Amino acid sequence: MNNFFKPSIFYPLAAFFSELIENPNDKISFNSFVDANYDITESFEKDTVKSLFQEYGTKLIFKDLAYQIDVKKALLLGMILNLNPDWFKLLKNGRQDFFDSIQSDNQNIEIYQLFKDAQLDDLSMDTILWWAYIETTIKNDNWDKRKLGTIGEYKTLQYEEKKIKELGITKDIIPTCLDDTNVGYDFISWRKDSSNNDYKIYIEAKLNSRGNKSFFLSRNEFNKCQDLDKQYFIYLWEGEDSISPNIINSQKIFENVPTDKGGSTWKETFIQL
Repeated sequence: MNNFFKPSIFYPLAAFFSELIENPNDKISFNSFVDANYDITESFEKDTVKSLFQEYGTKLIFKDLAYQIDVKKALLLGMILNLNPDWFKLLKNGRQDFFDSIQSDNQNIEIYQLFKDAQLDDLSMDTILWWAYIETTIKNDNWDKRKLGTIGEYKTLQYEEKKIKELGITKDIIPTCLDDTNVGYDFISWRKDSSNNDYKIYIEAKLNSRGNKSFFLSRNEFNKCQDLDKQYFIYLWEGEDSISPNIINSQKIFENVPTDKGGSTWKETFIQL
């Protein structure tokens, strides 16, 4: 497949869709827009980008998130889902693994640059949404449920950023919900012990949209809770407008999970506090 994931193709498309979103009532011809704004140089592949747009049109931008995330993010997502590039499978293990893999091959430097330019390496809400949608697509999970989870993740991130600042901790929070989706927790944050030394805590974010004290716990999350014990916490947000989470420690989790019986193990459990 032709490599369409490079600046010479991506930037004219991004500029056009930005104009289209800012002026939705204007009838803008893509070919006329490209001819008026881009010269025929090595920097921009006008014929290729016109051919790509002719084949896919506005499907190239992911409309379901187009007004919730940045245009470049929505365009990159739409292109990935429509063009199914060879490196799509590299996204399955999370952001950090993908960035490490893509940067190890000099032929993919332009692809990495597009992700950087779309600011998919930051910790904004639309970045969390973007990576969550990719994860949901690959795992064929329920997006409505996962989308709610991103709200809990972002609220947890904001809460922890404020908390470690109050504690005088200068270390960064590690967003495993983006960087490694299989570890069994969403964030690594920090606290201070009695000797004023920093130590790690591991946080799984949950949000109950109905404001109830209940949530689903996966076996993977429970196993990680067992491994990390007193350093593992669930932050349960009781509604999207809640100001602070219900912080649930490992002991409370152990008290509320079912017991494996008859040689079988549970895969997911519902916990009502």
